[in-house]
Amino acid sequence: MLSYRVVRVLGCVLFLGLFASIATAQDFGTLAIQARPEGAEIRIDGERWTGSGDASTLQVQLTAGVHRVEVRAPGRLPYLSDVTIRAGQTTPLNVSLSMAPAPPPAASAPRPSPAGPPQPGSVVEVSTQKTAACSRPTSSSPRSIISSPR
Repeated sequence: MLSYRVVRVLGCVLFLGLFASIATAQDFGTLAIQARPEGAEIRIDGERWTGSGDASTLQVQLTAGVHRVEVRAPGRLPYLSDVTIRAGQTTPLNVSLSMAPAPPPAASAPRPSPAGPPQPGSVVEVSTQKTAACSRPTSSSPRSIISSPR
């Protein structure tokens, strides 16, 4: 037979182990997240969490305290928040991501303004050829300076 002392020591060890597990369980709380649209990426303290696929609510056991929650989905505005988890309690969080605004239309290249009359002080080429093509003035081509009327 086991001695009374051994039984007493084993009993104390079992009691302390049970008490420690109950105390540890009370240091945790549950975060129950329901996110829309389905398939949105959920991160808690930077770690990605996924549901089982059967339930629309993700339940995560977390230590009591403040945790950073991020929910993201393509084409939607992200959700970022700090959530306080209380030991032994369930904290519900329902997130519905809003649509991201449509991107602005691509800016078109500015159109060149139609050629108008030469401005005073500009240099123009005077050509004696009968073609309609223009070219850059060269040192040998005659030039005129347009001056404003006086």
